[in-house]
Amino acid sequence: MILQLRDSVIQVDTAISDLELEEIYAAEDPELEIRASHILLQYPSQATLTQQDSVRATILAIRNRIEGGESFGTLATQYSQDRGSGAVGGDLGFFGRGEMVQPFEQAVLALSPGEMTGPVETQFGLHLIRLEQLRIQNFEEVIADLRNRVQTERFLRAESTFVAGIQERAEPEPTSGAYLVVREIAQNPATRLSRRAGRRAVFEYSGGELTVAEVQFVLQAQNPEFQEQVVTGTDEQLEQFLLGLVQVELLVAEAGLSGLEPGREVLDSMAMGARNQLRSTARALRLIELDRAPGEPTEQALERAVLEAIANVLAGATDVIDLGAIGFQLKQRTSLSISERGVGQAVLRLGQLRANRSPSIVEEGAEVPDLIPDTLNQ
Repeated sequence: MILQLRDSVIQVDTAISDLELEEIYAAEDPELEIRASHILLQYPSQATLTQQDSVRATILAIRNRIEGGESFGTLATQYSQDRGSGAVGGDLGFFGRGEMVQPFEQAVLALSPGEMTGPVETQFGLHLIRLEQLRIQNFEEVIADLRNRVQTERFLRAESTFVAGIQERAEPEPTSGAYLVVREIAQNPATRLSRRAGRRAVFEYSGGELTVAEVQFVLQAQNPEFQEQVVTGTDEQLEQFLLGLVQVELLVAEAGLSGLEPGREVLDSMAMGARNQLRSTARALRLIELDRAPGEPTEQALERAVLEAIANVLAGATDVIDLGAIGFQLKQRTSLSISERGVGQAVLRLGQLRANRSPSIVEEGAEVPDLIPDTLNQ
């Protein structure tokens, strides 16, 4: 829907003459291509001054070894924490102005080919950089890339103006304590929220709100490094993160108002994908082909299979299956509670699995101890 909206409302003049491109080429200086290699050492997360000093001492020791005659490429492969370039001796290939972070670019442009910097600090850590080669491309070499770049810049400016207009009309504002709540969720994205907690707004705007449950869903899909950045980020950084989510909601709403609903084929395809995912999940958990005892009711056999699946997950015999957006919708639309009997039986079954034995008749009929306080079911 958002892509349909973008294509329907953002009109950009993409016809750019060669003469215009020549003028841009001349004004920007000829396209300079830089080839460099680097060795990167990263600071530990939330590094202390002592840890930072240790990283700096290590990179200085590496620099001394290179100056003493050891191979830059060999040491890059051995020590660099940039895995991509480290695998090829630190070689970053050719890149242009503006493609590297500013401290890195400034340092490399101050070198002559073959020279190496001292430690250069960026947001990624400490670098040793060696300039390998500089070359200038003529207009004929860069015209295609330059045309694409100018077209992309025009489109992004138009898109940014359009989104800013929608956001300005919606007047989004964070709610009281929103950033604290988001940090707590990022610290433990798997936290089980009550329906009331999940519906709490962290951002409000004209016509809607962004809820804790929606933010949690997004964070659960991110890697641990991103989650850590949310935990340690400033309020300004969290605001930009949340505004990005609000913008998505605003654009979806705008698309709906513009009549850009997904077509029947798209909806059918999405529904089929969801059904296939649920079917695959049920098959993986052995819930489709129930092993029913003679005369056993279907509901009882299904309950037993579910408990077996939970026990297998707890025992590590089966991976937790992430349902993604389907799981989010199920949580939103279903009233969930903790079953004391279910948890107890799962724990009991886990013990049996770990002991590699089948349950005894006594265990099947035994009373399950009260493991979960009543307050959790309220």
